[in-house]
Amino acid sequence: DPREGERLARGTFLGDYRLRDQRAACAEWPRVPIDPPFRGPVVSDAPTLILSGEWDPTTPPVYGEQVARHLRNSLHLVVPSGAHGFGGLENAECVPAVMNAFVRAGSVAGLDTSCVATIRRRPFPTGAQ
Repeated sequence: DPREGERLARGTFLGDYRLRDQRAACAEWPRVPIDPPFRGPVVSDAPTLILSGEWDPTTPPVYGEQVARHLRNSLHLVVPSGAHGFGGLENAECVPAVMNAFVRAGSVAGLDTSCVATIRRRPFPTGAQ
């Protein structure tokens, strides 16, 4: 319901500014008919590494799980304490290392992902020693 956005924006700091802005942008985009199969899941045997952040509000791990069901040769890794990115986490360098190993091997079979369990949030500095 297009009115839902206005209702939810009422009384907020920016009001419906973002909603109006997005609608104006979308009005400019060309539209073409989309074949129904296009909206279906991608099904493949291609080796696929799927990464999700444990606390990602945009693409949460459940989305990775849904995708993995149709990618028969996939591995879904959930990065502890990760959000939409993994910057600022201790041992976050593990993620690109796993990605590089995956690309080099061309397979998820036997991929060493044990370092993912060592990724964590950095301690909150309190100033106390």
